[in-house]
Amino acid sequence: MALRAYFDESGTHWSGPQACDVFSLCGYLAPESLWDDKTENGFLAKWDNVMHGKPFHATEMESNPQGPEVKLALASLVNKSGVIGIAGALSIPEYKRLLLSYVQRTDGTDSPYLFLFADVICEAIKRADMFLGENPNEPIGFVFAAHKKWSLEAHEFYNYVKNHKNTPNDLRERMGAVAFEDIEKFVPLVSRLSWKWRKRSSVKIAERTYEKRAQALHC
Repeated sequence: MALRAYFDESGTHWSGPQACDVFSLCGYLAPESLWDDKTENGFLAKWDNVMHGKPFHATEMESNPQGPEVKLALASLVNKSGVIGIAGALSIPEYKRLLLSYVQRTDGTDSPYLFLFADVICEAIKRADMFLGENPNEPIGFVFAAHKKWSLEAHEFYNYVKNHKNTPNDLRERMGAVAFEDIEKFVPLVSRLSWKWRKRSSVKIAERTYEKRAQALHC
């Protein structure tokens, strides 16, 4: 059973008067057969039926009177489909307060995106064994929403980690092809937004997690 994960980010404006305090990178992991099923009983067809052929955008749902009903219907569809949600959230103020000095001191790249990019890939690999019949040695495909600022850097980072001698073999073997695609062309990339709403409620947990990590790094 080959697996593929789709991811997209939210909260990318980190400076200025409209700066976001929370950055998240979230997505779904599922068998390729689910994503590629074009039949009327497939996940994509059922999603399209709920949305009446229109793309899903979180900001539009917030102002749509039918938004709550649509979100519940989509969440129910996702929960019944067998896909697994993978999510990471980072408090930008806490990142700057706790981790930025370490990143700078070690000549690392100051990028909350890359920080979560690595986290969600590792999380997807760890959760892959939740699928019955899944081959623990088969590479997982990763698709991220294209971003003019980060896609090239993230692609280079992915290959660097994959080929680094210190990367554990069990992690390296699962790192299959990675791609950065136009979000509007992929329903799975748009659909993961319903998971993102739930993830925002766990920002306090994320802050505590990163605080512990920062303490360990500074020791």
